[in-house]
Amino acid sequence: YAQTLPGSDFAQYDQLAWRLAEGKGYVDEFGEPTAFYAIGWPFFLSLVYRVFGHSLVAAGVLNALLGVGAVILTYAIARHLLDRPVALIAAALVAINPTLILYSSTHGTESLFVFEILLLTWLILRILASHHALELVLVEILTGFAVLTRPVGMCVPLGGVVAVYFFNRHHFRLDFRRNTAKVVVVIAVAV
Repeated sequence: YAQTLPGSDFAQYDQLAWRLAEGKGYVDEFGEPTAFYAIGWPFFLSLVYRVFGHSLVAAGVLNALLGVGAVILTYAIARHLLDRPVALIAAALVAINPTLILYSSTHGTESLFVFEILLLTWLILRILASHHALELVLVEILTGFAVLTRPVGMCVPLGGVVAVYFFNRHHFRLDFRRNTAKVVVVIAVAV
């Protein structure tokens, strides 16, 4: 609702996205190809611009929806690992987090990246508990997108395995060889 005007990096993301939406390519203000900023967020934002035009309101609505998704995914992850009251508290804390609310009105990578990381974490938890190949393929693809948004996203598959082990080490034994192989495959495909 704040209708923040993009400045600094946010303005660059906005302009890169608009140039992509116009079909000019991933170019800077001089029309030269650039690799200074990761392409994930500008590309994602360009899809919104292709549908709604160069609209700051549409970008803000997109960020708000990603924020709602982050709340839902926080609940799902916490519910998978802990009990319902703790999951509700975790989701409520994310819903009222001032930083996440602030970034929902900007053109920064934060809303998309937080959503991607939470979605990856939830999928990794599901994969380690089950053995569905389709979910592993989704993790591979989403890890690649997270890396394109922020390169540090490469750490998520390893972090997911460590978290599952930490929370479940007393309840069941994980097949570390199979799960390590899954993480290696995810990283290889994402690269």
